[in-house]
Amino acid sequence: MKELGQYSKTEREKQNLSLEDLASRTKIHIRKLQDIEEGNQDNLPAKVFCIGLIKSYARELRVDMGRV
Repeated sequence: MKELGQYSKTEREKQNLSLEDLASRTKIHIRKLQDIEEGNQDNLPAKVFCIGLIKSYARELRVDMGRV
């Protein structure tokens, strides 16, 4: 999860997006986005919901879903 989080953060920063920008675009609470980027699995919802959050995050950044 930490590897995924670092990849996501790097991609977001490459696009000069703040967490606030991404939260506004995805409608995902900023704390959940931080948990994804920091790899804090304990603070994330059940796996099925977590997958949805990560897919929304990746879709907004237009990254390869296969890579994620």
